[in-house]
Amino acid sequence: TADAPRIDNYLSSPPPIVGRSRDAIYALPWYGLNPQTGYQSMYINGEPTTDYRAFYESFLPEGLIVAGITVPPCYGSMRNTIRWKGIEASANILFKAGYVFRRNSMYPGQEYFGNAGYHMDFFTRWQKPGDERSTQVPARADAYIPYADATYRNAEILVTDGANIRLQDVNLSYQLGGNPVAGLPVKNIRLYAYARNLGILWKANRNGIDPDYPGAEYPAPRTFALGIQVDF
Repeated sequence: TADAPRIDNYLSSPPPIVGRSRDAIYALPWYGLNPQTGYQSMYINGEPTTDYRAFYESFLPEGLIVAGITVPPCYGSMRNTIRWKGIEASANILFKAGYVFRRNSMYPGQEYFGNAGYHMDFFTRWQKPGDERSTQVPARADAYIPYADATYRNAEILVTDGANIRLQDVNLSYQLGGNPVAGLPVKNIRLYAYARNLGILWKANRNGIDPDYPGAEYPAPRTFALGIQVDF
């Protein structure tokens, strides 16, 4: 009805609910792909439907799935340092667990909207009966279908485990002892190299997505620095 609460706010910016995390992520239930059409299956009052708009607009907030939280409740880091003579090497490893993110995909009917509609999931989409057993990416559409993208974009199938272990940074240094520069009042010279954001050692998702940058088109850049420290 016109007075029924809509699910839009819950899917985009969830309202506060007593006893529930403010970082909760809500999703529409996923019923799989229709084996005849390759589009997502939907039900209204227990009856199958192909009317995306009716399904979306009639869905009540209490029917949404609380698919997890977007902020990791479990996290930490470990830095190991190795010293040998004048050489010192250290590495910082970070881990995060217990959270999820909503990943992007190919949205039916959006394939014609330039770069915004392009996604590599297009190559794993449903194309013939039986594909629903090996993929959850809907078939392409010949034209834009209102609300088809919204029902898939907000489905629980795209809510993904964000757990990961990351090599955050590595620091390597070499210290010259004694009087390394004859004729100058130099007590010590330290040469160092630093690298940051070197990559993920392990991640729960199998989609090749960095959970810290789930919507980024390119991976986060690595940074490198070289330096010298002189003590007089």
